Amino acid sequence: MDAFEYIRNYYKVPAEYGAIILFRGNPHRIVGAEDAYLVVNPLGSETRMRLHPTWVETQTVNLPSS
Repeated sequence: MDAFEYIRNYYKVPAEYGAIILFRGNPHRIVGAEDAYLVVNPLGSETRMRLHPTWVETQTVNLPSS
């Protein structure tokens, strides 16, 4: 079982590569998963962060078109 599958099954979070989530009110893109953590980039940044799935406020976000 890979990390994404584990997160989806154990935490019931629809985590998938490329999804946009909200953390602390800011959009982040899921760029990976390690163990039980999501690896995300704040949009517009190269910084990578590890987030526990239970810390995510909103699982999927539809951003307005620019």
